[in-house]
Amino acid sequence: MPVPGFDPTPDRPNAGGQHHRSARLLLLALVLLSADPAWAGRPEVDLWVWGQDQWAPGEEAWLRIVVRLSTSLSQSAPLPLAAIEVELAGPNGAHKLLSARSDLLGTLEARLHVPDEPEGEYTVAVRCRTPFGDRSLTRPVRLVRTVRALATSDKRAYRPGQPIRVRTVLLDGATGSPRANQALEVALRDAHGVEIQRQDVATDEAGVALATFEPLPAAAAGLLRARVRVPGPGMLVPEIPLWLLPATAPTGAPGDDPPPPAAPPAGGFTLEIEPEGERLVAGVENRLLLRLLGPRGQPARASLRLVRPEREMGPAVIGADGRGEIRVLVPVDELASGAAPYPAVAASGRFAVPEAARREPPRVWTARAEAVLPSGESVHRELLFPVQPEHDRLLLRLGKSRLRQGDAVEVSVLSPEDGACFLEIFREGQALDGRALPIVRGRGEFRFTPDRAGRYWIQAWRLYPDGGQNHHTLPLSVVADGALKIDIARDRARYQPGQEARLRILTTDEGGRPIRAVLGWTILHEALDPDASPATPRAFDPLASMDEPSHPPLLSLWQNPFEQRKLSAEDDRRAIQSALYRRLERSLPLGERGPDGRWRYFPDLFAELGRDNSLPEAHRLDPFGEPYAPQTVGELWPELSAGAFLPSQDLNRLLGLRATLVARLVEQIAREPKLSEPLGERLRRELAAIVGSDAGAEYLHSVSGEPYSLDWIEEAFAPEELARDVHAPRAQAVFLALAQYLAESERWYRSSACPASGACRLPADVLDRLLMRGLLEADQARDAWGRPFRIQPDPAGRPFPAQPRLGGIALLSDGEDGVAGTTDDVRLDPFPLDGGLRSLSRRLGLVDPAPAAPPGNGAAAAPTTAISPDDAPAEADAEVVEYTAENLVDERGAEIRVRLPEQRARVRMIFLAHDGRGLYAAAVHYIDIDAPVRAER
Repeated sequence: MPVPGFDPTPDRPNAGGQHHRSARLLLLALVLLSADPAWAGRPEVDLWVWGQDQWAPGEEAWLRIVVRLSTSLSQSAPLPLAAIEVELAGPNGAHKLLSARSDLLGTLEARLHVPDEPEGEYTVAVRCRTPFGDRSLTRPVRLVRTVRALATSDKRAYRPGQPIRVRTVLLDGATGSPRANQALEVALRDAHGVEIQRQDVATDEAGVALATFEPLPAAAAGLLRARVRVPGPGMLVPEIPLWLLPATAPTGAPGDDPPPPAAPPAGGFTLEIEPEGERLVAGVENRLLLRLLGPRGQPARASLRLVRPEREMGPAVIGADGRGEIRVLVPVDELASGAAPYPAVAASGRFAVPEAARREPPRVWTARAEAVLPSGESVHRELLFPVQPEHDRLLLRLGKSRLRQGDAVEVSVLSPEDGACFLEIFREGQALDGRALPIVRGRGEFRFTPDRAGRYWIQAWRLYPDGGQNHHTLPLSVVADGALKIDIARDRARYQPGQEARLRILTTDEGGRPIRAVLGWTILHEALDPDASPATPRAFDPLASMDEPSHPPLLSLWQNPFEQRKLSAEDDRRAIQSALYRRLERSLPLGERGPDGRWRYFPDLFAELGRDNSLPEAHRLDPFGEPYAPQTVGELWPELSAGAFLPSQDLNRLLGLRATLVARLVEQIAREPKLSEPLGERLRRELAAIVGSDAGAEYLHSVSGEPYSLDWIEEAFAPEELARDVHAPRAQAVFLALAQYLAESERWYRSSACPASGACRLPADVLDRLLMRGLLEADQARDAWGRPFRIQPDPAGRPFPAQPRLGGIALLSDGEDGVAGTTDDVRLDPFPLDGGLRSLSRRLGLVDPAPAAPPGNGAAAAPTTAISPDDAPAEADAEVVEYTAENLVDERGAEIRVRLPEQRARVRMIFLAHDGRGLYAAAVHYIDIDAPVRAER
């Protein structure tokens, strides 16, 4: 929500107290101006407050408080030197947190220290005193102690029938000490987010909790995620990605085995290109992050360039670690149209177009990436990135995303336009600081030095006159100033099968001195080919999930004077809306669509509503006593702005006409199951009959007063789209029958024909089986021309809501000509149709401001997993022989005895430790067992 007339350009105070002198002069000018009779009784003091609804006891908190003097709905001025107090009240009394004054912009970045009070519900009071009046607000907040969490699993891939163990370490966010007796919820979810199992556990004295899940069936094969949640708002531990590999389906199963996780093509290289911060911003220098992997996932060197029709960019070097970057400037004139129809939303029985629909259409930036390897081999990739030149106008950039406590990080904000932006810093989800950052020559910069370890977020954002907010948020990981290390020593260098290995484990600090710690470990046996040389194990980081922040923090607008005025004028809104509807009922125009494609009301529309008494006199003036005008109405109520109200009324009329037409066709087909004339001719005949009636005459007129011709309406109602609507009842019956059939088959065969991703594997005669089982009636299995439907796999299909795993199914009709693969084929999906909403929105010039990225887009990264699909089978077959969630070790360390397997194998040991001060450590140790020595004869 915009602050009317607000420009957050900060004042730069100098050494002579110039800031306070300027503030006093501005305040004096406002007081003198308020004495003008034209202003008498009109100005109002506005108190805007941004903050969070959850604070941490004993931690820092922050509020942004803005005080302004409003003279109209679109005019306001800052109020400097306003006296502001902040108070926290709870069961133990009230605490005064701050007493300060606003700056030249009427802004106070209030940095607060929250008292170390018990967790629970409290109340924050903000009071403001000015020469023009006082304002105050009270807001409930909840005090909740922050936590730092690490979740790990005993393996990264499993076979059906193997248990899954998840270990969680929970530490206090402020002190790093273990959070004992803390309840946790640990859940396993499939690739669609459906919960499979859940356990409620609690941490022990060392802050450790262990959840062991029952073995999963083969039907759950695919990508899984283990999620740990701490009860309470906003406390979420990062999810752990896991693989559950498929098992061989029993004979007679309804379909083939689900495919294993997809791996990179054999012998091929994988080139990954993503924009920094997951966005491209037109008009500024962007960085594209490069990664090149070989056939087995190993990093590869290359030289890369980007090619567009008008220019080339590069070359950029991809180093030995397989990573690199290339910088590109994206001019607006290089963007291609990426418009998609905007789906209008239903509101109170009518369709309303949200504010975002009035922005510029989305665009895309394309290029061809060409990477040349040292061998001369080349790797190509076509890039297509969505760009929002109207909405995404901020690019936040961090000098580094991981640093040590006490180090500084350079923070830059790039924008194609100068001005300023708001910037906030969060730690563990709590707001610590904020400021208005000036942007000069397209760049704003500052240095941030975190004094504590933890997970941070840096957020930059702007307010736009249309009410939009442009956010960009990036995570920052800060590690403690110190180190925890795990040292491992074993009793010998080589082992034979069946021998015992003894290991001494020490936990040491940054100086190498042994210290106390809580240690957990996992011991796995990995089978090796007896005749092959053991390959070098691929390294992995057991603490990979630790660096993932939970989620972007939330900042709420605690008090919004604009919304308060809007609520106080609710009776005016109803009266204005009724007046507009009455004018439409009399077939009188309201506005027009300009040459730029934007809708606007006629300039004298609201004056005319008053002259003809459509708008009562009591509702003709806004809260400041000014007559309502199109701009005022649009600012107060976006749903009544010209860009939303006018096209939505035309959309309502056309949707009503289309729904009437489809209902008549469905009714006729029910009486005559087989169409006796071409669908196009029947559509034209029915459409002419509806429009020619007295009730249908209004369909031919737009809200601008311009008539829609019958030819225009026929073109807007494409026969192929109406054919899908006509077939919708039959299609829904077929898909519901399929869902029931697959559910019965899965219970019978204990295996699913539908994998977690990709197409379902169905018998060729599945339609006949549905009929024989009585799940479907004969008429429902045929199209409107009396021919049987066809069912074919569709790997890109979405899951069906009636059964999350039912996807990848397309139901087809061969159309009027009865020939498969021609242009009149009708495709039906297992989802409710939109009744022509998208196509008609496109006809009316409404576009989606954020269309889904097309397949293959470099910006759409695949789900991050902790293990390569190539390595998943071997990981799943590894046997967990020992799993210890925790063991308290002192300065002498711990001794572990491991009985080695009787056959040639590799033993992998994973150690995790924490010291109770917020430091973690991990180590992975391998023991390769030699082949047994054969006795010579």
